[in-house]
Amino acid sequence: MSFPYIIDNTAGQTVATITPATNTGATFPITMYGYGWSPWSPVLLQNDYQLMENFASATPPTNPVPGMWNFSTTTKEMYFNDSVTWQQVVTASNSISAGFNMDVAAINIDFTQTGSTVIFTYPNDGKKYHPVSIMLIPTTTPTNTLPPTFNLNVHDLDDVMENVSIINPNVNSHTIFPIEGTTRFLYTAGDQLKLNITTPANNTLNMQVLIFGLIN
Repeated sequence: MSFPYIIDNTAGQTVATITPATNTGATFPITMYGYGWSPWSPVLLQNDYQLMENFASATPPTNPVPGMWNFSTTTKEMYFNDSVTWQQVVTASNSISAGFNMDVAAINIDFTQTGSTVIFTYPNDGKKYHPVSIMLIPTTTPTNTLPPTFNLNVHDLDDVMENVSIINPNVNSHTIFPIEGTTRFLYTAGDQLKLNITTPANNTLNMQVLIFGLIN
């Protein structure tokens, strides 16, 4: 057995040199210790438990290493560290597409009125939002007999969905429309996704609007 302990990462790069009777302190999220350091037994058990729970906490661990896992007790989601930031891991809710955080205006849109409603605003988080599909959920019992039509756009002349008709909505069901063709993603401050009702329904039709897409 040689001293000090030389700790290498998977790529073969030395990340720590631990001399006897010392430890890494706060350099890493867990404590690594050298030969003869005490008390080693409870620290070993503590390290094992933190690894087992993926460092579950409301805030991610300090001094993370690339590839490290973290379970957020706030969002109940898994994250990994990419050496720059914590990235959310693919889950059942975002494995194909992730739900956008919709504006309050999208909770209850009256489809009996023509007009434009901002349903999503770019949150200035450094990511790009690619709309992929739209889900419509009736919030009241529909009574219309004439289906409305609508489209989506980011800028007035940049439609991402053209003339979609909502036919026979049911309060116990929802409708999903794929956004076909070339779509514009949202990635700069001030970008907004708008829903434009071009032909209104002729009677009661209030819908909640949800947008799904790729976020990177």
